[in-house]
Amino acid sequence: MDQPIRSWPGNDAAVKAPPHVQTIKKPNGRTYNYFRRRGYPRVELPPFSDPEFWVAYADAQKLQKPLPGSSLRPALAGTFDALAIRYYASQAFTELASRSQTDYRKHIEKMRQEFGDLEVKRMSRAFVFEYRDRLTRDHGLRTAAYRIVVLRRLLYQAINYGLRKDNPAEKPELRQNKPRDQVWKSDDEIKFLAACDAAEDRPARPHIRLAYSLAVYTVQRQTDVLTLGREHYDGKRIALSQSKTGKRIWVPCHERLKAVLDAHIAQMPNGQSAFLTTRSGGPMDENYLRHEWRHVTLAAGLDGLQFRDLRRTGMVRMAEAGATAVEISAVSGHSIEQTTRILETYIPRNERMAATAIKRQERADRRRSKSHRSTTVTNP
Repeated sequence: MDQPIRSWPGNDAAVKAPPHVQTIKKPNGRTYNYFRRRGYPRVELPPFSDPEFWVAYADAQKLQKPLPGSSLRPALAGTFDALAIRYYASQAFTELASRSQTDYRKHIEKMRQEFGDLEVKRMSRAFVFEYRDRLTRDHGLRTAAYRIVVLRRLLYQAINYGLRKDNPAEKPELRQNKPRDQVWKSDDEIKFLAACDAAEDRPARPHIRLAYSLAVYTVQRQTDVLTLGREHYDGKRIALSQSKTGKRIWVPCHERLKAVLDAHIAQMPNGQSAFLTTRSGGPMDENYLRHEWRHVTLAAGLDGLQFRDLRRTGMVRMAEAGATAVEISAVSGHSIEQTTRILETYIPRNERMAATAIKRQERADRRRSKSHRSTTVTNP
């Protein structure tokens, strides 16, 4: 690649431009450089004499085509648009899990539509607080918190790129929704599974019954449950790589889940891999699952219980059965510390658990007493 010879400011006109760079001289005598290439957004570049020219030029060549609905205006240097495009090509973004990349892009493109043409260096802390409050009012706490977290990460990149010296989105006192603490009870399970069967006013939904069993007995995220298929099951365990963390997990198959899976596989058409499919046999996605799940919960009178509650429910049930945090973390893929926090937050402190604790203590006391009596008899 031919590089322009270093020159003093004002001598750009005598420099040969590299490929895909268009130099425009305005009537006022000023010269502007733009990266222009089919399928890529137009990006304004610094003058050839600026040491940052080659950094900006290299970044522009890495840009991907905009996503549907994303901003199509030219990304002027120093603007939020330019920061977002540079972030998409950065290691900080490309190393994110696929699902996280999709979620981040969704929020970043929303921000680009609102203030993509504004200079990053002029963003104030007051603006961040006002933006947070408006998001909370219009879209709720969850959306506001996620959006500000993404904004904060972009502004850290802006510091690394020399666009700012501070991060106005640092610790903006984000309020969170109260964590969900719903845990499915045995009665809830019975009602839900019964509602998966056909009735006069509804068709059978065996695919939702299967989704329930996969979720509560593998304690995996919805995204991973939807991808499970023949290749993940060897008749004794389910092996998968979690999409969010990349961790390799081996889940021994609960006897109830094994019975359900073996019966389902026996009826699966040849060539079908995925366990969870639509009525027409196509792959089930999150929207389809949400729609079908809603039908069943309403029919069962369980409005308010969600699919994501099953991961928590499965972990709590294992803890109630006496499994340790270390053992549960081996199934869920959480760290031991995360598992402990989850159990501390969600495991119900009820009368039944209190009674179980006293019974355990009584059994231990009886064993100690028996041991003491045995020692006394043998050593008078």
